[in-house]
Amino acid sequence: FEKIKDKKGISSTLGNIGVVYRNQGDYPMALQYYFKALEMSIELGNKQLQANNFGNIGIVYNNQSDYPKALEYYFKGLEMSIELGNRQLQANTLGNIGLVYQNQGEFGQEGSVVDVPKEMYYVLGDNSSSSHDSRFWGFVPKRFLIGKAICIFWPPTRIRVLR
Repeated sequence: FEKIKDKKGISSTLGNIGVVYRNQGDYPMALQYYFKALEMSIELGNKQLQANNFGNIGIVYNNQSDYPKALEYYFKGLEMSIELGNRQLQANTLGNIGLVYQNQGEFGQEGSVVDVPKEMYYVLGDNSSSSHDSRFWGFVPKRFLIGKAICIFWPPTRIRVLR
């Protein structure tokens, strides 16, 4: 890749090497390669690669139980995936954010009180204990809200348009 000056290929390869180290449990080496890949993807201005690298870095920090750093990188990746309009990457990243909150054990305990920080939302699903909502994946930053509810469709006896 270096001989043909394929920086995108080099960045992708560095990220893949990071995956190998991560799968082997060698997190310091994984981070070293992910950060090199991230640096190169920033130089290239390739937001898709940047978002992927932010997510991979978040995975390593989550695996190391460094939850604040995991969330920092996941949210960077989420912002980038929203800019790109990549809904699949947004969904994957939100799932990973949920795993961090679940690993922290901070959400979902019956009877617990939750203080919602400023500019954040606590979102509840309509299927009580079976919903994967803020009890599973945590707070949602206001800037990630892209629409509003327009109707209730379940259960059928409660179908109505919201005003």
